[in-house]
Amino acid sequence: MSKIIPQLVPINLIQISSISSILENHLLDKQNELPSEFVGNTLINNGEALAKELFLVVQKYVEQGSPIIVRFVKNVDRSVSPEEAVKASGIKFSNNYPNGVAQMPRGVGSDVEVIFFQIDNGQHFLKNETVLEEYEARGLDPVDPYTLIEINKENPAFLSKYKNTTQWKDINGLFWKIEFHLFFTDPHIFICPMDEESRKEMWFAGVRKIVLKS
Repeated sequence: MSKIIPQLVPINLIQISSISSILENHLLDKQNELPSEFVGNTLINNGEALAKELFLVVQKYVEQGSPIIVRFVKNVDRSVSPEEAVKASGIKFSNNYPNGVAQMPRGVGSDVEVIFFQIDNGQHFLKNETVLEEYEARGLDPVDPYTLIEINKENPAFLSKYKNTTQWKDINGLFWKIEFHLFFTDPHIFICPMDEESRKEMWFAGVRKIVLKS
């Protein structure tokens, strides 16, 4: 069976209306617990933050059990150096491989659709060749590290829920990977050669095999 990921149809107005109706019914059911004056103040002072949190709740339930996760990244800054890009993320990072970091590709395009997937082939550790084959089977290329840095920078909680990674080849033909996940309890970035196998719990980040719009 083909693993190619088709073009995804976004949420439609009927579904948006259904979510709104469900929320409306619950608000009406609990309206005595929400004083109108304080609700009004909340909408004035924190309405945008409330909307963003409500969206994240919907997104969490939609992604539960989903074989893929989709993120759209806007305004990726590709003008900075690789070291600056990593530092700007605000995520802890130990630069044990400066040569590899220096050759990290910048990628292209300011707005990028990123598709995350997991590999479930019954193996706990995944060989590098297997990872590349799984990208190819889905019609994807590994996303550039600048874009993946931006995703984890915008939403620090993302790497806590989804250990994520991508890879690239340097000018000498050596494969490198960048991983985002917790190290004990702290968010951390790891950049290293792909001489170690990947763990199956990783979410691999890819882009469709098309030319990205800049």
